[in-house]
Amino acid sequence: MEATTDAMSLSSHGGLLLLQREEEHLALASQLASCVHDSRTPYLIKHSLTEIIMTRIFQICLGYEDVNDCDRMRRDPMITPRKAS
Repeated sequence: MEATTDAMSLSSHGGLLLLQREEEHLALASQLASCVHDSRTPYLIKHSLTEIIMTRIFQICLGYEDVNDCDRMRRDPMITPRKAS
């Protein structure tokens, strides 16, 4: 984890750190994704089901129940899910 004063890295969603840590520990998004058949064309896939589910869970927990917030929120460093290693 890194703390900087770079304005491009600011977020008002600090509580999401706790949710991210729990997601890393429990892997709920990947467990849910494993229950869903992904019929998308593989070479057109930009985001995995795990990333999509994780982003949706984070949005709901932060009070963004509307699906129309993704474009605005994608630049928030706290909401953009990290790729699994």
